[in-house]
Amino acid sequence: MKEITDIVTAFNEADKQGKKTAPATVVLVEGSAYRRAGARMLITEDGQLTGAISGGCLEGDALRKARLVILQQQPMLVTYDTTDDDDAKLGIGLGCNGIIHILIEPITPQANNPINLLKAIVNNRKPAVLVTLFSVDDRKALQPGTCLCLTEDDQLINGVANAPYFNFLQSDAQRALKDQRSANNTYAGDVTYTGFVEYVQPVISLVVIGAGNDAIPLTKIAAVLGWNITVIDGRNNYALPERFPSAAKVITARPEQVLNHIELNEWTAFVLMTHNYIYELNLLKELLPLALPYVGILGPKKKLERMLSELEDIGPKITPEQLDKIYGPVGLDIGSEGAEEIALSIVAEIKAVLSARNGLSLRNKSVAIHTHMQNSLRCCVFTALCTVLFFVQPCTAQTTKQDLVEAFLRDVVNVNITSEALMKKYMCPANAATQQAFDLELYRLRMKMLGQSKKVTNHLSEYLKPYNDLPGKEQDLSINKADENNVFSFKGEQGIAFLVLVKNDKIASFTTMQKGNARVFITWCN
Repeated sequence: MKEITDIVTAFNEADKQGKKTAPATVVLVEGSAYRRAGARMLITEDGQLTGAISGGCLEGDALRKARLVILQQQPMLVTYDTTDDDDAKLGIGLGCNGIIHILIEPITPQANNPINLLKAIVNNRKPAVLVTLFSVDDRKALQPGTCLCLTEDDQLINGVANAPYFNFLQSDAQRALKDQRSANNTYAGDVTYTGFVEYVQPVISLVVIGAGNDAIPLTKIAAVLGWNITVIDGRNNYALPERFPSAAKVITARPEQVLNHIELNEWTAFVLMTHNYIYELNLLKELLPLALPYVGILGPKKKLERMLSELEDIGPKITPEQLDKIYGPVGLDIGSEGAEEIALSIVAEIKAVLSARNGLSLRNKSVAIHTHMQNSLRCCVFTALCTVLFFVQPCTAQTTKQDLVEAFLRDVVNVNITSEALMKKYMCPANAATQQAFDLELYRLRMKMLGQSKKVTNHLSEYLKPYNDLPGKEQDLSINKADENNVFSFKGEQGIAFLVLVKNDKIASFTTMQKGNARVFITWCN
């Protein structure tokens, strides 16, 4: 998100100076690359670059291509094959092992041009989806480019409203916004287009409670990442804007007034570092009932335990879900000494938590650093004689079912989601007895899922297969013929496996299995 913000700022400055510009976007990566899809760079006609599409090896050639795009006012899809080590052939040093597709677009006067769609995302400060269309197969065809921006409240369209595939495009964007996940989809018609449906996370909002000297490096590091920073303290001689030039707001407030100054969302993180026990105790009382993703408290563990004990003495019992969002002592264990190193550990922990990562060394990761995006095919067949559009979606029903099962399993791994919430979201209505039985079986399923390595839980789609895709020797279960297209099999490590049955867009049943145990379906709804 910081890159998008920087690009919008750079464009505004270039526009004031009358300079023409062209944004370049990494729209598809096959194999490995320094930057993945969604990386962006703004190129001005005089060679100024903002952002990056590689580690520095592609920018020079992209600049030359961008000047041609600005001159001709036509989008251009450029492909760099880094699997070929013959640098003399390419004329550039790459050092990766993948194929990188980059779309360079001119900025036209029309209202919803690519830059204005980026501006809409920056100004919205909420999750958004940005769709970029391009054709890899036919480079001479029209490249629609950045054509749709979708948020919870609005939709901006650039040139594709009347396209035969627009309904699919819109549906895929809505799904990406709901699932918070990017995807590459194919829209086939007279020209086969690939759509990079990009989920864009909003900027992290960091609320620093405490304006002491140790808060200064925290705001500086967060500012480098482009976070929106608010500093609040009860002491007006500490809460001064000149002490925190990186902060968007510096406020003097009592604990009970703090929330009046903050717009909360799922990307808001609090760090309490006032060194004032009573102030932080009173503020924590205000924060606990809120569904905040992160509340960090500076100081020893005994301090936090005492605060929680006192709060329980005067109020309701603190739930496990509330405790799970409190991080104290704050920060990752990286051996920090001094305010700067402590600030680094705090920022790293916030980033890990909000990205659902564990904060461990990448060298211990047994799979690719970045998860692969979903891919699907959308076909649009135009019958000119009848002037009727027929939309065909091969395998869409099966793909949708598998996506449902994947979403279910990801929520199973998230122990913060209650069994009641899981059943309400994914399953048929249940009575008390069914809910009780589900609680027990969910516990078994969670224990098995949590016993899997990160390789398995981060790449569910590789371990989850439709029943009909299994080899014949593995299709040895007593499954009703009518259900064969609705059953999905998960085979993980340590002999762990289970099945999931989908009916009417709900999880109808699931069963856990292990070598030596009976295979049994537990049906929750017909």
